[in-house]
Amino acid sequence: MSTSPDSHVENQCLREQLAAFQVQLEELQSQFLPNSLSGQPSTLPSNEPEIPAGKDPKLAEPPNFDGNPRKYITFFSLITQYLEQKPRTFSNDHSHIAYFISYLRKESAEWATTLIATNSPLLQDYSAFLAAIYADMDHITDLRTKLHFITQTGSARDFASHFSTIGTGLGILDDSIRTNLFLTKLKPEL
Repeated sequence: MSTSPDSHVENQCLREQLAAFQVQLEELQSQFLPNSLSGQPSTLPSNEPEIPAGKDPKLAEPPNFDGNPRKYITFFSLITQYLEQKPRTFSNDHSHIAYFISYLRKESAEWATTLIATNSPLLQDYSAFLAAIYADMDHITDLRTKLHFITQTGSARDFASHFSTIGTGLGILDDSIRTNLFLTKLKPEL
């Protein structure tokens, strides 16, 4: 079978294009797959941070968090640093959240227990979990501010209802503490 001069030229052009593509491929491989030249398995670059070889460092444990909103930023900073320095131990959102919850105490622990009891989706998404706990801290700060400034201005019944809502929101369950706080906020003439 003979080939025409046109097909011979066309084949030559295709061979040259193939050779050019091979050169480009080798250049790309050397940029993105440096191990491919050494015979080692290669991986494509990813957006995931590379975990350095070795063990996670030993660090001091972060403090417990008792729900005090003024201490939240410090607690959050310390626990975040701890989790970031231990990428092997805490490799996914669930492990971050479980560790975070293990350091919650008092009202914050009760809040987290509710999430666990209801199998909340927040337990699978660390960013959403942090947003929710921050919103809870904001809510508690708001309630504490309200408790600080609340005074009876109308009827005792309206005041008692409003006070009860704030006290319940803050988890003030001890009757003697609630009663003492309530009495200090009543009109002085009562």
